[in-house]
Amino acid sequence: MKIFQWSLATVFLALVSSWPAHAQQRAIYLDFGGTVGVTTSAFGNVWNNMTNSSSLNNLLDSTGTATPFSLFIASGAFGQNGNTGGGGLMQPSQSLLGALATNSATGDYFFVSGTTLTFTLGSLDSSKTYNLTFFGTRETTESRSTRYTVSSAAGSQIATLVTSGLGVGDGNYNGNNDTLATFSGLSPIVVTNVSSSISFSVSPEISNFGYIGAMQIDVVPEPSTYALLFFSSATLAARFLRRRS
Repeated sequence: MKIFQWSLATVFLALVSSWPAHAQQRAIYLDFGGTVGVTTSAFGNVWNNMTNSSSLNNLLDSTGTATPFSLFIASGAFGQNGNTGGGGLMQPSQSLLGALATNSATGDYFFVSGTTLTFTLGSLDSSKTYNLTFFGTRETTESRSTRYTVSSAAGSQIATLVTSGLGVGDGNYNGNNDTLATFSGLSPIVVTNVSSSISFSVSPEISNFGYIGAMQIDVVPEPSTYALLFFSSATLAARFLRRRS
């Protein structure tokens, strides 16, 4: 007869793995450019595609489940390049870009020329914070970089990506193939008592061109949510162990 050794940690980990999906917060992936209304998937993740004429409601999370979130273009003129011959990254590396290494997303992109393109991410839950990660690239030997500006309840934050240039990427690639711009812990701006938003913009930093090709949104639950889940799981684990003793 086999004898199993149980511990509080063992039972707790088992319970955590069974937490409901809404407590485990899945990422949302966005591909800028591409085919209207089509979602793509890589590494088991579902993507949302945004084209030059679209706004997106009920963004899908990585499992294809609809969320309340929306994304629309607030202002700015821009163009888009597709996956063939447009200078996008067609062979992304998962070791360098993680889940954003999806060639249907990194191979196409929106670009601005001497202007600023502004988006609004709406219908957010003001009780949570959000992490936003951006990727942009254009294969060319000309030095180019893109400025990403995010506006949240705490004000504006700026990050810059070098998107192009002679040997600027991993393996001397003439574009960005290994760097992401990430903003963490963003609290949305309260628009109404039921809706909040975060805005972000794309603009040229060096040269006349700026790019956005892919984006990841992560929802961070309130600390109190983690505490409640931990307390509930620990209580259940303790009861389970008492029954076995």
